[in-house]
Amino acid sequence: HIHVDEDNEFHERMIQFDLFSKQISINADLRIKDLCIKLDSANDHEPGESLYQLKRLLAQRYFHFDISKPFTELRGSDLTCENFGALQEGWRVSSK
Repeated sequence: HIHVDEDNEFHERMIQFDLFSKQISINADLRIKDLCIKLDSANDHEPGESLYQLKRLLAQRYFHFDISKPFTELRGSDLTCENFGALQEGWRVSSK
C-alpha cells in the first residue's frame, strides 16, 4: 500500500508541476502571489490553495529561484523549472 500511495503522491505533484510550469510561462510578468490568486479563482479553490501547492513544489525544488529576492516580489520569470528527469530520479531516491 505504501508504494501505491507514493506513486499517487508523485503523480499528483507532477500534475501540479505541469500546471504551474505552464501558467508561470504564460504569465511570466505576473507576481507569483497574483498568479496564485488567479489560479484559485479559475479553479474554484479556497483562497491560498494554489500558493500552498506552489510553496510545496518550491520546497521540494521543482522550481528554482533567487532566495535573496523577497517572495512577495517574485514573478513567473524569476522561477526556473527543474528538469523532469532529475525530478523522477530524485523522487525514486527519496522514496527508498
